[in-house]
Amino acid sequence: MASAWVHDGHPDADGSSWLFGLLVDPTPEAFKAFAEDYYETAVDIEVVRHVYGLRPLGRAEIARLNPTASVDDLVAAAETIGYPLA
Repeated sequence: MASAWVHDGHPDADGSSWLFGLLVDPTPEAFKAFAEDYYETAVDIEVVRHVYGLRPLGRAEIARLNPTASVDDLVAAAETIGYPLA
C-alpha cells in the first residue's frame, strides 16, 4: 500500500529526488536551487561557492548569506564544526 502523500504520475512520486538531491548532486548550484526553493528567497551563488570552497567567513559573507543572521551565533556554530573564520 502506497503512502498517502505519494502521487502516481508525479515526477518525484516518492519524494526521493527532493530528499536526496543534494547527496547525488553536491554542487553549489544544486544547493542554491534547493535553498531558493526551500527558503523562498534569492541566494548569492558566489557566496555559496565561497562556503563550498571552505574559504573563511567574514561579516561580508555572513551578510550575503543571511542579512538577519546573528554573527555571534554563526561564529559559535562555525567554531563548533571547525569551519574557518576570517
